[in-house]
Amino acid sequence: MMSLTNEHTCTILFAPICGRAVGFGHVSRCLSIATYSKHNKSYLLLPEGLDIVDERLTNVTIIHSIEQLTQCDIIISDQLDAPVLTIQQAKKQFSCYVVSLDHYQNTAPADLIINLKSLPAKLGEAQCKAVAGLEFAIIAPKFENYRTPKKVQQQIHNVLIMYGGSDPNQYTLSTLEFLLSLDKKLNITVILGPLNPLYKQVCDMQNSKKATVNIHSAPVQLAHYMSNQDLAFCGCGTSLFELSYLGTPCIVRAQNEREKMFINDIAHYELAIDADDDYQKAWQQVQDFQIRQKMTVSQQNTIDGYGVNRILKLCEQLIADKQTQKVEHYE
Repeated sequence: MMSLTNEHTCTILFAPICGRAVGFGHVSRCLSIATYSKHNKSYLLLPEGLDIVDERLTNVTIIHSIEQLTQCDIIISDQLDAPVLTIQQAKKQFSCYVVSLDHYQNTAPADLIINLKSLPAKLGEAQCKAVAGLEFAIIAPKFENYRTPKKVQQQIHNVLIMYGGSDPNQYTLSTLEFLLSLDKKLNITVILGPLNPLYKQVCDMQNSKKATVNIHSAPVQLAHYMSNQDLAFCGCGTSLFELSYLGTPCIVRAQNEREKMFINDIAHYELAIDADDDYQKAWQQVQDFQIRQKMTVSQQNTIDGYGVNRILKLCEQLIADKQTQKVEHYE
């Protein structure tokens, strides 16, 4: 990915939602955008008391209230429907532009809507530009060095389990329990996010006569673990896009209703197989080498790593168009 340059430095406020119920995927996407717009001044709006450790924070100043801002040119918010009052307040105070990522309703005051998933049925009523597609998938910079054409193995040996920052439905436990029940010689890697409370329970399941289970809590070398797998079990959010970028075949489980809405798109692009409540059926499907090989090709063709570039270009065009409109108005 190439960083975009801009002659006019902007002040950007990133306002994602995060927490145990939704994980850190929304924060991660915002931090990745900030990384590729280093020439701008970026702020990240987070709740009080929420601690985040991430190398991308070197490009961002964390704030807990918009009262800490003295200027704002553009707000980029992942799932903007949550902090509507805050966004409305900032938009009014700074006369700034608002870009909504992953938008589902018309409640937020967006000037531009960029969705990975299909646009809401009533979005046509909104007085703003709206685009959708997986070409806007955001990939963190740390994955770039691990992007190579994936060599799919005939047999599945290395299996990854990772269900985001919090795993609210505790799919980590049910997935691990299923894999251990296979009585198969597997090398299982379990990644637990920073808000995942299941470390002790997972450790208690570690003893297996055949399978080897390695547990990592918010590891620094996340991209390394994700790339060296024959198969991954994950949710339908950020982790799926990152695994797809790397070409790792996936079995997914939706964590919430919004992720369930995305299942059809995932199937259409052949990014993963939906386990739903039937791990056994999904597992049998991925035993077919050709299915996994086809999935890998589709993943790396669909998620090309240039999503941030496309988003920043649309943001720059938004600002340029609005400024042109202002000039024409005064003339």
